[in-house]
Amino acid sequence: MDGSPSRHLTLTNGADGSPIGFAVRRIVLAGYTGRDRATVQRHVDELREQGVPAPSQTPELYRIEDGAIQIGGSLKRAGGWSSGEVEFVLLVAPEMTYVGVGSDHTDRDRERASMIEAKRAYPKILGSVVWPLEALLPDWDGLTLRSWVSGAGERRLYQEGSVASIMAPQDLLALLERDERGPGLALYSGTLPALELAPERGRCLFEGAIVTPRGQALITCEYTYEA
Repeated sequence: MDGSPSRHLTLTNGADGSPIGFAVRRIVLAGYTGRDRATVQRHVDELREQGVPAPSQTPELYRIEDGAIQIGGSLKRAGGWSSGEVEFVLLVAPEMTYVGVGSDHTDRDRERASMIEAKRAYPKILGSVVWPLEALLPDWDGLTLRSWVSGAGERRLYQEGSVASIMAPQDLLALLERDERGPGLALYSGTLPALELAPERGRCLFEGAIVTPRGQALITCEYTYEA
């Protein structure tokens, strides 16, 4: 059901409009997945200076065994200040792998004590339309990830960057053990740097999109939350 946490999702194939029933068995959140490893290391160093624990290795995988996932909707405040992260999402189904767009919404205050608990604080967000990975691969590095945050009557671009700055889908999947890559996997790609600080108070709308080289928002997601 849209807008409420679930393990059984009803999605739409963007290529032909057909419905897809997807049963989520594993949620894995990838982090520090930039293709430029020097840039990743600088980011890790910056986080350490801000008091955020450094990962034991990069890339890092966060397994949300008992987590939930939802299509859009809204998120209630779960603790401290929080914000979204636009990511492409790989959904491994029995017949093929699909690509969606979602948000790894994270509690930024808890992040200083435990990254995994910060990520477990909220259900993971996914848009309702997905595309077969094979249909997107020929132009993959030409795709762009964008997100916007709206609050207090103002909509601002929050993140923007090429998917080419993130590890390629096959390389992300290869980070997992073989038995984890089977049907039911929802693998979040890792995110892009924010262009500015997310709102620290108030009700916000988060929008994410995968955009084609021609500027078409091919896959989208949106949800509201209390910062």
